Amino acid sequence: MRRRLGVCGGALLLVSPALAAPVAAAPRWSVATAGVFSDAQPGTSVDVELADLNGDRRVDLLFANSRGEDLVPPGGADEPNQAFIWHEGQLVDVSDALLPGVDAARVILARDFDGDDRVDLFIGSGWQTRSQLLVQLPEADALTPWLPRFAPLLGATPSSPASVGAAAPGDVDGDGDLDLALVDWGPGPSHGGPDDDQGGARLWLNDDGVLLDETLFKLPLEPAPWSWAIELIDLDADLDLDLVVSARGQHGPALTLLRNDGLGNFDVASPPPPSALGQPIVGLVVAAFDGGRDPALDLLLLRQGAPHLALRGDDVGGLQGAPGLWSEPTTSEHAVASALDVDQDGFVDLLLWDGGDPPLRLYRGSETSLSLAPEPAAALQSVELAGARDLELADLDRDGRLDVVIARGGELPRANVVLLATEENAADARPPVIARVLGPDPETPLAPGDELVVRARVHDHKWPARAVDLEWTRLEWRWGAAGDEFTADDAVEMRWYGEHLYRGRVAIPTPAPAAQLWYRVCAADAALLEAPCSTPRAISLDMSEETSSATDGDSASASESDAGSDAGSSGDDSLSGGPDGDAGSASAGDASSTDSGTDGDADADDDGCNCAQRQGARAGSSALALLLALALTRRRRRRRA
Repeated sequence: MRRRLGVCGGALLLVSPALAAPVAAAPRWSVATAGVFSDAQPGTSVDVELADLNGDRRVDLLFANSRGEDLVPPGGADEPNQAFIWHEGQLVDVSDALLPGVDAARVILARDFDGDDRVDLFIGSGWQTRSQLLVQLPEADALTPWLPRFAPLLGATPSSPASVGAAAPGDVDGDGDLDLALVDWGPGPSHGGPDDDQGGARLWLNDDGVLLDETLFKLPLEPAPWSWAIELIDLDADLDLDLVVSARGQHGPALTLLRNDGLGNFDVASPPPPSALGQPIVGLVVAAFDGGRDPALDLLLLRQGAPHLALRGDDVGGLQGAPGLWSEPTTSEHAVASALDVDQDGFVDLLLWDGGDPPLRLYRGSETSLSLAPEPAAALQSVELAGARDLELADLDRDGRLDVVIARGGELPRANVVLLATEENAADARPPVIARVLGPDPETPLAPGDELVVRARVHDHKWPARAVDLEWTRLEWRWGAAGDEFTADDAVEMRWYGEHLYRGRVAIPTPAPAAQLWYRVCAADAALLEAPCSTPRAISLDMSEETSSATDGDSASASESDAGSDAGSSGDDSLSGGPDGDAGSASAGDASSTDSGTDGDADADDDGCNCAQRQGARAGSSALALLLALALTRRRRRRRA
């Protein structure tokens, strides 16, 4: 039993706990001061995006604003969006400069959609309007070099109007650029009411920076009326992006799983058993977290009119009920949540807003369940957090602790909220986890002129993820025998392609320097904590053939264009081992899969541009022939997939 010490008349007294007044636990987050963040001109926010917009390695804020959550007249939902960028120690409101005009935005995403290593913006618009793609211009204004410039790319989105309610980016067809999975509420008059069954999932494939609607050819048109949540995540451990769609409307299933064949063709997977979903109430939010501390991804369902609950993934694409893991009663119409490891103990925790009492609650993870933490998440009244529509996490003030950004809207404009972590939260002390590595089949040798393609899942103990979470994620390689050292000179930055998934490519030159090529994946987070690199793997080369696609140079050259698809590169599925993601002990060339132990290695929206990691990956070249070859390769890639 802990006792309190007091001083009386200069004497040190021992105070009994029974007589001492209870000390209220300090909150884990506190409201940012006006000198850091102030939403002086609030809108009706429905979505928040966190990204480094100008390359200064600070997390900037974007809010999608749209009036009305029921049927509105044409133009009645339009209002300005918002942008805040770090400058001189504070988040400066640059909304008018970055996002002029008004629209009916329901979604805002900051990713590299045109492959130039700069963040672009996708604005998904609702209420039967056209969405926009804003590309970042190469140079900022000379007077404000910290302020990026964006311009709409005409014709970059489908011309037919839609009611976009949610969107998820990722490379679903393996061609190297980011596609979009969306939910369209449809033109129905009630948007989720009893008579509305016109909405559904959509798939827009990226063709050289232009988004094309390929739904009819790639995606079963399953109803998803008034869906507020869609996720691209790998459910079956093949490192392809599968699709999870939830729905709030009264037609269609509450949760639909669609499995990807790796080329962007989706088929409906077996739904969760009815016992796992309980009442047929549609889901509000789907989030992935590692409740089981195993390689499989689990799902968190935040539901309207029924208890929130968790479903455990089985690593082959299915979901099972998880009795006792987490089931939280609720009466709210809205709920938002993010996963993190708030105390650095290796278990995934959950920060939830659902309008309850208190509205913002922290659930601590353990081996068996998520339990409500006794300490307050934040010292705020319910009215100060009313109308939350999105909740995201990132280290805004660079103290090693995750801060909270809450987008607020609903029936009227409300100021958005930034909560900075207090010292009650542990600072980041755990490196990222390289959870799974997938390379070529070691039984099928590559040849000079081929390309080594390696994919990996790398996470930093949170969901959704952001590019600023990781300092770098790279693929390292070397030639020769086992035991030789890897060097930083032979490395390429791996590109994010969805969820926590990264892909790196290495072109094998002709002639090849040796008959064996070794590779591994390494990563470090924003706090410069380095993960143990994955176990080195060896790929044999067939030296009997020389291809016409030879590349100049005496060693493998890095390619960041992600040319081609990943078909045929499945067979080297290794997991880094140890409780903290330590490198596993699998022997080189072993195609078997080993679990990573107890660290949540398949856990937890990292931005597509990889702007936070690209500094070491750009290799300049003054050779005109090489530039032309790369351009032709890029054009061929666009046509192949």
